[in-house]
Amino acid sequence: MGASAALMASFGTYAVGFLARPVGGIFFGALGDRLGRKAVLMITIAIMGGASTLIGVLPTGAQVGIWAPIMLVALRLLQGFGAGAEQAGATTLMAEYSPPRDADSSPPCRSSGSWSAPSWRPASSRSSARSIVNSSSTGCGGCRSWPPSS
Repeated sequence: MGASAALMASFGTYAVGFLARPVGGIFFGALGDRLGRKAVLMITIAIMGGASTLIGVLPTGAQVGIWAPIMLVALRLLQGFGAGAEQAGATTLMAEYSPPRDADSSPPCRSSGSWSAPSWRPASSRSSARSIVNSSSTGCGGCRSWPPSS
């Protein structure tokens, strides 16, 4: 495989997780309506954690051949499926359990963390994370006080 093909394959492996997110949100959203959001949220967290752990211990291509990339793509699909469900479920759960005064601002704050995560993941200090969240494009007033003071 050439360098360009290898680069496209790595981007495709990364993208497949994002393509699975809406499907996970739809599937587990309907399941959350029937079984309860807290139970489904725990399932989605287990899916995300399990898939991430298994990605970390995958065998190499030298050990299992073609099965290594196949397993990686399958686990990325599972990881994306769980991430989409977790995003939808956590945002809805926050909206349902927020006090009435915070009901309008807390779900967008939950979403801003997920969408802005790649941009502030390298930020290690609390003040850096706070400044990035405060400048997010959601415009919610509840984000201005994040993180809460100890």
